Amino acid sequence: SFIPRRSHAAVTIPNAPVANTIVVVAGLNAQTLNDAWQSTDGGATWTALCGTTGTNACGFDSRQDPVLLYVPATSNNGNSPFLVLIGGANDASFRTNTVYRSSNNGLSWSVATASPGWPGRWMHAGVVVPDGTDAGRIIISGGQQPYVDNDVWASFDGITWTQLGASATRFTNRY
Repeated sequence: SFIPRRSHAAVTIPNAPVANTIVVVAGLNAQTLNDAWQSTDGGATWTALCGTTGTNACGFDSRQDPVLLYVPATSNNGNSPFLVLIGGANDASFRTNTVYRSSNNGLSWSVATASPGWPGRWMHAGVVVPDGTDAGRIIISGGQQPYVDNDVWASFDGITWTQLGASATRFTNRY
């Protein structure tokens, strides 16, 4: 069953087979988790998608404080929507920079990249640009790695990442 957790990530998928499906992944309950759950009724009931037992049962390592984003289909990403799971930390507070993708609404996951160019991090933030010429662009910033940082990185596919801006033009360090 869906166990209590903190430091997890959640996202709404607007055009899943059931509109506004909620997906929750990872988190912490005595140890870090590597599971994925969905609700199609506003959070009243939950169904396991993967990973209720065992290491890598979902295709991603257990983690807490990752970023989870829904990336809609755009011409910038080949018109294919996907979920992207970015960073986090394991039980030993090892910060990861591995990025995972799911093209089936969280049912299974595969490594997009284990070397995005930025250091491992947790407690960072992420958004997806909703429209315009950068529609579908994933942007992450900040976090702890083990120090607090103010770097900003962007990708259209979760595989290739580009650092944005010079450190002198960014906001102060934060997580």
